[in-house]
Amino acid sequence: MNPAALILVRHARPRIDPEAPRVEWLLTPDGMAAATALADHLRMQPVTGVLSSPEPAALATTGLIARRLGLTLAVDDGLSEIAVPDLPVTAADIYRASMQRVFAERTSAPFGGETADQALARFSEALRRHAERPLMVVTHGVVMSLYLAPRLGRDPYDLWLGLKTPEAVALDASDRLVSRAG
Repeated sequence: MNPAALILVRHARPRIDPEAPRVEWLLTPDGMAAATALADHLRMQPVTGVLSSPEPAALATTGLIARRLGLTLAVDDGLSEIAVPDLPVTAADIYRASMQRVFAERTSAPFGGETADQALARFSEALRRHAERPLMVVTHGVVMSLYLAPRLGRDPYDLWLGLKTPEAVALDASDRLVSRAG
């Protein structure tokens, strides 16, 4: 098996607050415990550093992992979640249907902000800016799914539905799946 070159980590479970923007959500206590457990699982992965989205859920997850593994934390705005300011945060079934639209309408922005394709381009450019490998990146479910889907031969929406909070997906230097943990 080839060694991991890139480990993408979806942040741990946030406390969902319909009154606050998603970019302000913090981790739940269970989310913090899960991030620490994931860090222990990732302990054997040789990485040069860990990058994070600037959003609180990702930053908190990154901080827990970095401290546990003795890594230096850096932040890149390009690793942020897709900007969908008008996305309804309501019942789970309505939220999933809304997210399905975001994935299906790749070149439009049905809830304002950026399109799925724009978010993917921003995310991919951020990864290109940080060429050192092996590298761990803590980010969000939508951009992570958009990036991973073609590499794993999966539908991005279905991949997003199945991602855990947190979950780590390791790819080798040829973008082939090495492992998943979460």
